[in-house]
Amino acid sequence: MAVTFSVCCIIGIQRKYGIKLEKVEKVAASSCNANNVYSCSFSHAKRSFYRAFNGIFGSVGRVSSEEVVVELMKKKCLPILYYAIEVIPLNKAHINSLDFVVGSCFSKIFCIKSRETITEYMRLFNCQSVKNVTDKRMRSFKQKYSASSNSLCKLFS
Repeated sequence: MAVTFSVCCIIGIQRKYGIKLEKVEKVAASSCNANNVYSCSFSHAKRSFYRAFNGIFGSVGRVSSEEVVVELMKKKCLPILYYAIEVIPLNKAHINSLDFVVGSCFSKIFCIKSRETITEYMRLFNCQSVKNVTDKRMRSFKQKYSASSNSLCKLFS
């Protein structure tokens, strides 16, 4: 198996932040299939996100305003979903899946079903799409990765 950019990124995160590889794989279960195609499963991250959101929504729920619930979701739940997402190559299906997770929470908060309305509410509450967040985090990670003094990072950058 050739060393790919993703593997090097995971090694870089592991050394810089002291995160064990098992943690990254637990968040996004990764595997290589017979054709050496790297694939990921975000089921654990989505399940953890939903658990955190339902905990917040169950305790705060309809008692407080929608703005408070959205801010709590952005500050407490979205980091669970976005953890180590910059080191994993995402395809369109992954992005759509993660967008659906965030959109379903907006749907639950505001009792709406229309995808256009959900997108508008996300824009009004300054909740960026998963594509924008991952692009921004990926650029930041690559800049830090390239500027690292680690010889392994310099070798693969």
